[in-house]
Amino acid sequence: MNSEETADRLLSIAEDRLRNRPGAHKKFRLALKTTAQGQALMVRAQAIPLALEQAEQLGSEKATRLIAEHLTSVVDSWAQSQPLPKAVVPPPLREDAMSNEAYQHIRSYCFDDLKAYIGTPSAHAALQLASSLHGPAAAIMRDKQHGLDLYECHDLTPRERAAAHLLAVISNHRAATWWREPDTPDGSQPAAPLEPEQLHDAWRQTLEAVERYAAMLPEREAEVMIRMAAGPTAAAAAMLSPDETSSGAIVPVHNQLKNRSNALAAVIEKAKQQAVDSASWQSVWSALVVLAQSNNRPAPLLGYAEGEGVKYQVDKAENPVVFFTRDACRKRLSRTR
Repeated sequence: MNSEETADRLLSIAEDRLRNRPGAHKKFRLALKTTAQGQALMVRAQAIPLALEQAEQLGSEKATRLIAEHLTSVVDSWAQSQPLPKAVVPPPLREDAMSNEAYQHIRSYCFDDLKAYIGTPSAHAALQLASSLHGPAAAIMRDKQHGLDLYECHDLTPRERAAAHLLAVISNHRAATWWREPDTPDGSQPAAPLEPEQLHDAWRQTLEAVERYAAMLPEREAEVMIRMAAGPTAAAAAMLSPDETSSGAIVPVHNQLKNRSNALAAVIEKAKQQAVDSASWQSVWSALVVLAQSNNRPAPLLGYAEGEGVKYQVDKAENPVVFFTRDACRKRLSRTR
């Protein structure tokens, strides 16, 4: 693969990976062509074993995937080195409110991942009709219904499923907030506050859904999203209406990150011992996949699923089986260096 082909593939990957960072793709293109950093990125990108390139030319899907992962890591390393614009989030009207700015920021990520399903002309027409018939709040509740419907689909990727769940949760949360703001959707009196316990539950569901989705984002973007979604630790009023809290439509996704990390600590150490290069997260990941696929895999490993990651068991009755993704491995091992 010559320099021009490598640059074209990098730019194509960057267009997807940097789509949520305005101006970043253009900046990456200029850096690639005109700076010393860009030259270094090209050298790293072209460090592909000849056998792997030949295998791709012969039609090997695995070789194509491995090369794409290598080039993606080059783009991601550049993105990590760039300052992330600070999100502008005005103070909410009340300490318990999810601001519209936070909602729109998180919603944009969900829509970007789900645009193949909800970005169609018919979906836009339905949204406009709902808004004209039932007011602006109907648009948010339409988002919620989109998220709920998509969450039930079986052919979504893990990231798409997380985005669908997140869209449903934040739409429910934002709609409840709006009805309790001075400027309600229909100009009526703001709804009365409910019990603090219900407010705490609303923020817990929102933060857990955000954490689940943010685990699939570049680390800096994930940090910004989690900060925007962070609710108060204690609040004086709740925001979910009785109908919303009793519907049971949104299934909370509990994200016990600390327990999951502890569950994998021993097998990750074992993978490091078996890795060709214990200082390389890619090498450790490959060793971990081998462990997960082996007949005598150590607990709590249950196997490996292409596109989802290493499957393992946690001590949680309602969701006992979870996945440790390649990207999660990269982030975890990068933090421990």
